[in-house]
Amino acid sequence: MSTTFPAWLKNQIKEHGVSQAEFSRRSNLSPSQVARLLSGERNPGEDSLRAIADTLGIPIEAVYRAAGRLPSKPKENIETEELLFLWDQLSTADKIEMKEFIKIKLGHKGAVSKKKTALSV
Repeated sequence: MSTTFPAWLKNQIKEHGVSQAEFSRRSNLSPSQVARLLSGERNPGEDSLRAIADTLGIPIEAVYRAAGRLPSKPKENIETEELLFLWDQLSTADKIEMKEFIKIKLGHKGAVSKKKTALSV
């Protein structure tokens, strides 16, 4: 792991634009627990790791990796896992819309001609 868990957590809290107190409130971790996690004084337990993942809206595996509980993975695999995590939260209608968007973004002619057909009717 290239960064420590406390540094990773500080960065995540900062990226989400919340204070340490707000993170504590949202995660249901006490302010002293959060302070000890951020200082490295305390290693996170499974309940804390789950609360952190839920609060940040990221896969639990990412938090376990950051805490050194799972081996690190290449960045491409982590990004793929994050996309799958987000995909699973979409409704069926949103998944269909996103697939069409991706096809258009990639320049697949099938998606474009389908739209043209719908517009010309």
